[in-house]
Amino acid sequence: MQSNPITPRHLLSKRRVLEQIPISGATLARRVAAGAFPPPVRIGKRRIARVQSEVSDWLGARLAERGSTRSENPSRSVKGGL
Repeated sequence: MQSNPITPRHLLSKRRVLEQIPISGATLARRVAAGAFPPPVRIGKRRIARVQSEVSDWLGARLAERGSTRSENPSRSVKGGL
C-alpha cells in the first residue's frame, strides 16, 4: 500500500498547531478573531483544522519580522558582563 504524500493542503489539529507555536488555545482563538492568525477550515459538523502551509507561512513571517528588527550590531554589551 502506498502512503499519501504530505501536500500544501495538509491539515493540522489544534493540538498540532499548539505544539508548533507555543501559545495557549485562548490566545490562538483571540489571534484568529483579530485576523492575526489564519482561520481554521471546517472539515465536519464538529471538527475544524488548520492548513499546514498557512501555519508555516504565518510562522515564517514572524521569523522574518524578528530578523528585520534585530540590531545591525551583533556585539551589543550585556549588563553585568559575561
